[in-house]
Amino acid sequence: MKCFAFGYAGSSDHAFSALANAWPASMGFEQWVYPGRGSRQAEKFAGSLQQLAYQAAEKIAGQHDIILFGYSLGALVAFETAQILQRHGYPASALVVGAMNAPHQLRPSQHVHTMSQSDLVKWMTELGGTPPEILASPALVAWFAPVIQADYALLDSYRPLMLTPLSCPIVAIYGEQDALTSRAEMAGWQKHTQAPCRCAGFAGGHFFLHQASAEIVSVITETLHLK
Repeated sequence: MKCFAFGYAGSSDHAFSALANAWPASMGFEQWVYPGRGSRQAEKFAGSLQQLAYQAAEKIAGQHDIILFGYSLGALVAFETAQILQRHGYPASALVVGAMNAPHQLRPSQHVHTMSQSDLVKWMTELGGTPPEILASPALVAWFAPVIQADYALLDSYRPLMLTPLSCPIVAIYGEQDALTSRAEMAGWQKHTQAPCRCAGFAGGHFFLHQASAEIVSVITETLHLK
């Protein structure tokens, strides 16, 4: 059993460090890094969310007992990857989605990809997850803004091509204080699988991932009967 993880907008190589440390030693864990940052800095940004999914599916296809874990933007990338793998005869064993509503009920765009640098700082401050000292540095913001805004452009242009229900179970997790989603909206993921869908909330806002890694892993392993 191996987990492939897909990060949030602006994420780089170590977005899931805490989760990977809490992950069972008997199972593999690998983050699929998006192009244009970190270890893939030299590559161009993807032109669409589906392009990311096709790239990931090409790498994963042929492997068995795969869990796809997507967080925020990554939830949609993981979902599209699961769709592609299933169509080609390599269904995932499970899909875990966090901090993102289901594809059929996405909220209206906040146009983050067109924000000025000052508006972007306000948005990220409200969202949480970024150290204040980084947001206080115009030079650092100017350095990482292109990555974040390129990712949000993918989200804003995303239109699901196919919504065929998956055959694998889904675990939908969310922050109970996250203003960008709710339990009712996360429960909408049930529509996208023929298998059971469990919805679980955790204390925290949009980036509850960083504070609740051990609890998240516990819910995943319990729900999917993993050891």
